[in-house]
Amino acid sequence: MIINKEFLLFFMVGKHSEEINVAELIDILRKNVIFIISTFMILMIIFSFVILIWPKSYTSESRVQLASIGVDPKTSSLFSPVEAKSIIESGAVLESAVLKYNDLLEKNLTISQFKDKKLSAEIYKERIGRDELAVDYLTIRVSSSSPEVSKEVNDEILTNFLDYVQPFYDRTLQVYNEDLNGTKKLKSDLEKELESAKSLLSRLSSSSVQSGGASDILLLTQVQASYRGQIIGLFDRQIKIENALANSRRFKVISYPQLESKFSSPPVFLMTLAFTVISFLFSASLAFIKEQYKRNLPLRH
Repeated sequence: MIINKEFLLFFMVGKHSEEINVAELIDILRKNVIFIISTFMILMIIFSFVILIWPKSYTSESRVQLASIGVDPKTSSLFSPVEAKSIIESGAVLESAVLKYNDLLEKNLTISQFKDKKLSAEIYKERIGRDELAVDYLTIRVSSSSPEVSKEVNDEILTNFLDYVQPFYDRTLQVYNEDLNGTKKLKSDLEKELESAKSLLSRLSSSSVQSGGASDILLLTQVQASYRGQIIGLFDRQIKIENALANSRRFKVISYPQLESKFSSPPVFLMTLAFTVISFLFSASLAFIKEQYKRNLPLRH
């Protein structure tokens, strides 16, 4: 069986016209088996050393439930998922966390570098029950070469985020409660006015009809109808506000940052498999080059 030498050794030799048979190739490999094995073992030792000194990365994870006030899932979220993620990645939240990270690990990362390399913020929804509203959750992951640093920095980010967003929730809740109290008071005042109008109408109806009495009775009847309509509207508004408050959710920490003992490692199996094949091919290639020099075959320049 004859095959083209340049096809097999295109990166080593320069003869276009020469041909070599498979038996000769096998013979070259057999003669240089010790050399090939030695070179292969040296490369695998180097690879093992690289794996051993590969930087370890520890990831600490925390999770927080995002706040919402209302019944309509389109309008109840206090912050949209995109807004919440933007807040997490903002300087207001990350500044002190990055300073702590740099101090503990003696690094000099900027906020942008930290956000790109060490921070991961993900939003996901979870629906509990067929008729329940979808709940937004925020997952925060911080990676570093130290599990303690990852946990401390994650805790700093989580605390800063809650300190930033909680006042918005409290103010929104206060507005809803003030609206509810105002609606209840106005409804109560109208109900009193309605009772007064009913009492006056009753007295006018039972008394003798005087000049203009019929027109007063008609006016009071219209006033009562107006009061009833306003009271019904206020009652509906009160129910909506109470439902919104009943379905409200505060910012709630689902899981605090943990001290992670396991580190993320590279895909050792795939890397080993690929490097084994490459090492063998490289070792065999060196063997062919070595054999060429022995035979004093010129290499093309």
